[in-house]
Amino acid sequence: MRQAILCCAVVAMIAMPVWAAPGDWWILPIDRTESGPFTTVPGIGYAGGDGLRHSGSASDISRIYWRLNHSVERSVGAVLPDEFQLFKIEWWDGTPTADAWQPLESRINGERDDIWPIDPEIPWVGNYGTNHQVLGASGLAGPGQWRLAGPGPRSPEMPYYNAGPGGIWMWLDKDSAVFAKWDFGWSIDRTWAELRVTQVTPEPATAMLLAMGGIAVFRRRRRAVLALAMACAAVLAAADRGMAADVVSTPFPGVGITRIHRALPVPRILNMEILVIDLTDPRIEWLVTPGDPTYRLDYTLARTTTYVREWGLDGAVNANLWSGGLGSEGDSRDAIGPAVSEGYVIHLPRFEPPYDPALAIWPDGTASAGCFMALTGMRQVVAGIGYDNGQLGTMLVENGINRGATAQPSAGSLNPRTVAGVTQDGRTLVLAAIDGRISLSAGMTLPEAADLLLEFGVWNGVNFDGGGSTTMVLRPPGGTPTIINLTTGWERPVVNHLGFRVIPEHDGADLIAAFAFGATDFTRPVHNWPAATYTKIRQVSGDTASLVYDADRGYGYTDLTGLDPVPSDDRDVLDGDGLYAEHIGVRGASGSIRFRVDVPGGFYRFVAAGADVSAYNHVTQIRVRDGGGTWVNLVDYEHVDRPTAWRVGFAGKTPPPVDGAGHDSGTFTDPKFQPLFTSGVIKVASGYLEFEQIGKGVNSSDRWGGDLCLLEVWRLDMPEPAMEVWPVAVDFPHTWKNHVTQTVPVTIASTGQKPLTYSASLVGEDMSQFELAGATTGILSPGADGVVTVRFTPHWIGSASAQVRITSDAPVNPLVIVSLSGFAVSDPPPDLDEDGDVDLADFSTFDACFNGPNRSPVYPSCIFPDFDGDADVDLADFGFFQACFNGPNRSPACN
Repeated sequence: MRQAILCCAVVAMIAMPVWAAPGDWWILPIDRTESGPFTTVPGIGYAGGDGLRHSGSASDISRIYWRLNHSVERSVGAVLPDEFQLFKIEWWDGTPTADAWQPLESRINGERDDIWPIDPEIPWVGNYGTNHQVLGASGLAGPGQWRLAGPGPRSPEMPYYNAGPGGIWMWLDKDSAVFAKWDFGWSIDRTWAELRVTQVTPEPATAMLLAMGGIAVFRRRRRAVLALAMACAAVLAAADRGMAADVVSTPFPGVGITRIHRALPVPRILNMEILVIDLTDPRIEWLVTPGDPTYRLDYTLARTTTYVREWGLDGAVNANLWSGGLGSEGDSRDAIGPAVSEGYVIHLPRFEPPYDPALAIWPDGTASAGCFMALTGMRQVVAGIGYDNGQLGTMLVENGINRGATAQPSAGSLNPRTVAGVTQDGRTLVLAAIDGRISLSAGMTLPEAADLLLEFGVWNGVNFDGGGSTTMVLRPPGGTPTIINLTTGWERPVVNHLGFRVIPEHDGADLIAAFAFGATDFTRPVHNWPAATYTKIRQVSGDTASLVYDADRGYGYTDLTGLDPVPSDDRDVLDGDGLYAEHIGVRGASGSIRFRVDVPGGFYRFVAAGADVSAYNHVTQIRVRDGGGTWVNLVDYEHVDRPTAWRVGFAGKTPPPVDGAGHDSGTFTDPKFQPLFTSGVIKVASGYLEFEQIGKGVNSSDRWGGDLCLLEVWRLDMPEPAMEVWPVAVDFPHTWKNHVTQTVPVTIASTGQKPLTYSASLVGEDMSQFELAGATTGILSPGADGVVTVRFTPHWIGSASAQVRITSDAPVNPLVIVSLSGFAVSDPPPDLDEDGDVDLADFSTFDACFNGPNRSPVYPSCIFPDFDGDADVDLADFGFFQACFNGPNRSPACN
């Protein structure tokens, strides 16, 4: 506690001149509009200025903007804040009275939590057919991220909390823009003029410091002081409750996933891992464990690390309970509670209330938690614990209320817990693994676990299978799946998991290779992709080890032992249109074929289609890997009660043809080209991909495997980072004196389309005389600059040289070398007898060495009067000497 108080005292001393003041206000003019119609109304604005009238017709969509840094007036001394502050927002209603500034809700009447229709830039408020007016602001979570209006009657704790109905407060910084938006089902007629924004904060951490004494001096703040103040506040709060400060990290840089490690040393030892996931980040994709490929029971048990590795995921937690007891990997079990993977229902909810608590991911990426009777339209679903050992359980958190006391199982016992919840707007998912039953962590009760979710803004939450099943796995970029929580000593195989992928940021995708298998006849165009050329691969009749293909295209089969000798001719692969007259594939049970495609290095996704409609027990597995690397599944199940044509794909990329021939839409029982699986992403470094198809018949006598009709290989169009550095040569000016520091900035510019990661280091024999000041590593956004400051402090007479090596992830110029050179002429200046002055005694020594330009020194010791280091003692050196000459017992004139 003494350290915490000392920390905050230091902040108090540092922060004196930099705090922004609550009560500062700014008046914002209308910055711009979109759509309309808008008409100018003279005199209704602030100080007699103009305003705008909006006369919208039914279903008109219009927006009007105000920008904080375009303010026309401000309170005395007010400075726009660099950091987010909470502001009250008021509207100028045009009445020339003291009450002309009116509460914002007189102009804004929307509701929260609308999820339809989806506007990719601005959130809608209110359900369809109701008032869709909304207030929001940009700049709160990065460029282009828009947020709903402020927190209603209460202050939020941090900038990521937004308004309730009727809210008039909002978090803003100097770069924020405030907007209002309309989409009515009827006509409206309103006027708008200026807004006034008044600063409400400092935040709780700041207020704590002010309460310690120093209100008068905390007027303006800077980024570093805020960070230190917040850290100290966290230390104080942690000290007060016996908790170490949270360790916060971003395991996938730039992606909306935050990892929080929390430890509680006293009074009860506790360890937990928390993931806070931004569901609006399009790079995050979800996958619940697919069903048992042999259709024995719902699932085959698998460890969470196995699941992450085999499906090319980046993280996962355990999910449902199961019946049948513990087992080993590969054992079959039925899930308890609803389970949906990629839209396919693996296990139904209870048929009568109360229904099982569950967490659902919708096709648009948002989530919800509740007790669902029907699973229609849900893309991924996992179940919390409702019914357990004859006892009915509730949600863990329901509509913002702690229901832990009535949740299941063992609500009041300390146990390991896996819990999850969703914020009220459905856009943030919180996953927590709470360890227990070990010396380093005692576990939590369910009411405590509910409080944890509520702390992170969860509105509805569920309790997954816990105990020894509690497992959270992350696969860091370039790494292997790793358990990040503390387990009971071994990783338990579980029935299913909630997993996610982080898709590399890319601008698009290009079709690299496309193959049609077994095709001797096409009744439809092959593809609508203009640049695509499909290779028709067919089996030579009766020859199980021979296929017709073009080896010059860079592909080939490496294993054909499992090829089905009889091509199928069902003419019902895709919507009954006979797209492929014949299909080749593998026999059931143990059959397999392996196929190779040569591709350049990069990131790849896949589109595939196939079927075998001759029998109900079609079961197949297709997987892919970077040549010689780890296999990743594309598809690994097929059941009698689902469509018999399987498809693998990803957003916007579907098998052919998309030609208006009935394949553009589908039904629940016949989804046409809608992918039943989402393709993972494979990073290729070997120069080729390997595909393998494995027949997985229900038993060894089944010949039915799976026919492969089509395969497309898509390369992601990745934006690349680029780096420019200047100057690339630094020659420090000659100095007459050692131990005097000179500095030169070296600029690092991010000139590519992707953030640049860089690192700077020194090399060279004389590197001890040089130093890199400030940060030597960083990540720069496109168009941004960074600076590395180079310091030269000569330690001896003569020249010095070194290099700054700047490395980056830019593929074109990953290394830039900046050459450094400097020279010191004397130490100290020409006090040759080192008696603290420059007098006639020193001149006598100099005179004995004086020998003119371009001539060798008279004596070896004449290196010292060679002040400019050019291997002679001449008039140039005499100039240095003369400038320092000052007589006996006096400091040199050049000091």
